[in-house]
Formats: sequence, structure tokens, C-alpha cells
Amino acid sequence: MDEAIAIKNYLKKIQRTIMYDAEFVFFSKRFVKREKIDDLMCCILAKLPEKFKKYLKDGKIKKYNSVVTFSLLHSALTKPFKFNKNFYVIDPNYIKSTIAPLLTSIERDIRMMESDI
Repeated sequence: MDEAIAIKNYLKKIQRTIMYDAEFVFFSKRFVKREKIDDLMCCILAKLPEKFKKYLKDGKIKKYNSVVTFSLLHSALTKPFKFNKNFYVIDPNYIKSTIAPLLTSIERDIRMMESDI
């Protein structure tokens, strides 16, 4: 379960990065450097179990809530800015509402995946 704790810490780092390390803010959107988000997402993907990654790629994505939520989070975090591809345009309210259920369900779902054969 060390992976789940590390993943939760990285998810919290993503929230902090969006809120406090955004290069600029325009209305409710935050523009964060692509490298910051990509580095954190890479760390999360490295900690995810192989079954979780397999479910992300396969059609069984709806079997676990955390897999569905993680795919939504990933797509929301990686929306490039039209005029400068070095920045991602992020809606912090949506990210906050996506990370909250992920924090509560990922440990349980990882445990269930490990017990599945």
C-alpha cells in the first residue's frame, strides 16, 4: 500500500502546483508549465500497479471508479494552450472535484485489483 500513499501525495502536489505555481491566471483558468504537470503525472504513472495501467488501456475502464476518475483527471490536466504548447490550461475547480473522490477510492481499488485474479 506504499504505492497508494505515494500516489495520494503526488495528487496533492498536483493540486498545490495548480494553485500556487501557475505561471498566470486568467479568470478561472490557470496556466501551468507543461513540464511541471508532466513530471508529476510521470511519477504517478510509475507508482501505479500494472493492473491499473492495464485497465486504463483496456475496455474494462468502468469496473473501478478510480480508473475512470484518473482518466478524466489526466485528460483535464493535459489540455494544451492554443497559443503556446508549453503551457496547459487547467480549471482548478474541476481538478479539485476530480482529485477528491480519487483520493478516497484509489487505495481501495488498488487493493481490490491485487486480490483479483
